[in-house]
Amino acid sequence: MGRARSPDRDKAFQLWQDSGGKKLLKDIAGELNLTDSKIRKWKTVDKWDEKIKERSNSNKGALPLEKGNAPIKKGAPPGNKNAKGHGAPPGNKNALGNSGGAPPKNTNAVATGEYQTIWLDMMDETEQNLLAAINTDPITQMDEDIRLLTFRERRMLQHLKDLKDQKELVETKTMYEIRKIPIITDVYDDRTGIVRQVKTYQEEKSMVAHEEHKKMLISQILRIEEALTRVQMAKTRAIESKHRILTATQGARDKDEPIHITIGRKERRDDGSQ
Repeated sequence: MGRARSPDRDKAFQLWQDSGGKKLLKDIAGELNLTDSKIRKWKTVDKWDEKIKERSNSNKGALPLEKGNAPIKKGAPPGNKNAKGHGAPPGNKNALGNSGGAPPKNTNAVATGEYQTIWLDMMDETEQNLLAAINTDPITQMDEDIRLLTFRERRMLQHLKDLKDQKELVETKTMYEIRKIPIITDVYDDRTGIVRQVKTYQEEKSMVAHEEHKKMLISQILRIEEALTRVQMAKTRAIESKHRILTATQGARDKDEPIHITIGRKERRDDGSQ
């Protein structure tokens, strides 16, 4: 049997309606000794906005638009010819056979591939053979994760060492200017036999400014150290998971019982940690 409807639900709507829709939901919650989230839920589920619009006669007594809402325009006025002559010309077949949107299973929106849907029939022969050869044994997978994390950890440590040895990063900025240099050239006229001097210009690039900025690498080092900590934590979790699997496997073998392995994934918190 369902729960009885709370009388405060109707009281909350009446308070909001009597205020012309201007009363804050948190004030209504305070008067009824309820939480703000409860009032917001009732307002959404019971569709208070629609109810009060239905009770109004046309525009008489209608509530003012809420902040951030703009009046809905119903198109151009009658007789408007702004769009005259627009659109595809008669007989145009650009959209012929186009049902709209991208074709099925396309990869247009793939950015990093982290969340890409993998379709078996879209794989090439090499990928299908590789997929079939993957060993899904939990221990094998754990060993692979630990090796990759260890390799990543070593790379990050080496990068940190290089940055700490460098201590600071020097950024160089050089500005050049193109100048026209006048040159006097002798030109011989075959027809008259006269040699004339003609002024020409030659472009020459010259440096006008040179700046060097020394940038401390401490911020970059801190970011890598934070990332390294996350990698090391992931490696520790992988080792612990492998230990639990081996312990459970050995215990089941000693008792001659079937082995059940459950692998779960921790949910991410708001701060991105696990």
